[in-house]
Amino acid sequence: MKTGIKVSDAMTKSPVYAKPEDTILACAEKMKEHDIGSLIIKKEGKLLGIVTETDFLAKVIANREDTSIPVKKIMTKKEDIISIAGNEDLYDAILTMSREDVRRLPVISEEFVLGLLTHKDILKIHPDLYDIFVQKYKIREPEEKPSKQHYVEGVCPSCRSYNKLTRLNGRWRCEPCRIK
Repeated sequence: MKTGIKVSDAMTKSPVYAKPEDTILACAEKMKEHDIGSLIIKKEGKLLGIVTETDFLAKVIANREDTSIPVKKIMTKKEDIISIAGNEDLYDAILTMSREDVRRLPVISEEFVLGLLTHKDILKIHPDLYDIFVQKYKIREPEEKPSKQHYVEGVCPSCRSYNKLTRLNGRWRCEPCRIK
């Protein structure tokens, strides 16, 4: 069910950024000031990582971490980030977000950050897609339950090929990317 809307048309074109050496406290203050749930960490236009409110809870507050340390110590690093290209269809972005259990996707071209796509961005431009997000939260079940189907079909977040995807370390990947 393609929407005909490109990710680049729906994304936040000017997300809030931080530098890897900014302190955790400075980043938290910036998030509060802008009333946002994440910061893109970049240097010279290149994506280095992302930090979210979940990172603050799990890695700072729960561990009683010193807030004067650089954000690069707690950010999700580039190699672990699920991202998307600006020319992808909005529906593919929604499937990726749902399958990978993420609420935001940095939009990149090669290594450069173009913007950030969030659930809110999608709902602003295409409110009919709200049901897809709601369905995800209603149907969420433990992974331990037996399933007849051990794969899904879709776009692999690593290589962007359309293929059968299986879960590896909590992320969906195609067979070639699982082997890497």
